[in-house]
Amino acid sequence: MLGWAWSVVRLRIRVLTHAALMGALVVGGCARERVDDGFVGAVEERPSYAELREQVNARSERLGRLWARATVVVDSVVDGEARRDQADGYLQVVRPTKLSLSLGKSIDRMYFFLGSDEERYWWVDTLDAEQRVALVGTHARATAARAAEFGVPVHPLDLIELLGISGLPEEGETPRWDAEVGGWAVTVAARFGERRVVYDHVERLPRLIELFGEDGELAARARLGDYKRLTEFDGVGLRPEVAKTITIELPRLEATVLFDLGATKSIERLPREIVFDLEALLRRERVSDVRDLDEPGP
Repeated sequence: MLGWAWSVVRLRIRVLTHAALMGALVVGGCARERVDDGFVGAVEERPSYAELREQVNARSERLGRLWARATVVVDSVVDGEARRDQADGYLQVVRPTKLSLSLGKSIDRMYFFLGSDEERYWWVDTLDAEQRVALVGTHARATAARAAEFGVPVHPLDLIELLGISGLPEEGETPRWDAEVGGWAVTVAARFGERRVVYDHVERLPRLIELFGEDGELAARARLGDYKRLTEFDGVGLRPEVAKTITIELPRLEATVLFDLGATKSIERLPREIVFDLEALLRRERVSDVRDLDEPGP
């Protein structure tokens, strides 16, 4: 009974609020821009790209480095059959180019290492102790075809973009309302094509990130949610929020990758530079089979 009564009260408040907003629009004349791309309700004026960029970058500038525990679940189709794989590990980032994702069956023994530094990107597989292998390429010579050989449909550095911690460049299109997500969408240039991001209209947090290839086809789509404040932060002021769950759809690979991040930090002592040192990684894991992705037929 109380639940029903509260629903009626909320409905009346909503109606009155809507009427007041509509009245303000009529009285104010051109006080707010009419949005003709599906934006329903006078929540706010349509921001300019410069305004949205300033708000987005105020957050991203405080997230130049990231450390988190990670559980990764991969749903894929192998030889026509659905398959699910899960691993635990650590995600570590120092923007704009340094990435380290280490994965294993437990957090104290890693078998797979995805990484990049200022010049190179790599995948190291040590699960088979008798056949430890590393695939290594350079950012300067990365192409869509070589990225596909590497096992991802986007530029290796664009993997960082899917985490929702990057800012916006100086140039971009006028924001448009995305009714499905409920936020402002902008499209900017990406390394192999375009990047489209939808930010919620309240806190400007990225809720959807899409990467399109040079052919205009969708290469990756990340849905970000369950935002949590950093557990540790070296900066001043309120701790920034980062997505705890990131679901990445890879349609060309018929795969979906779920990241569940925890104990996320942005502090000077983490990540340590050693995790981005490829030579140190190869020595520690005793990897002698290193294949050059920049050469044909690696």
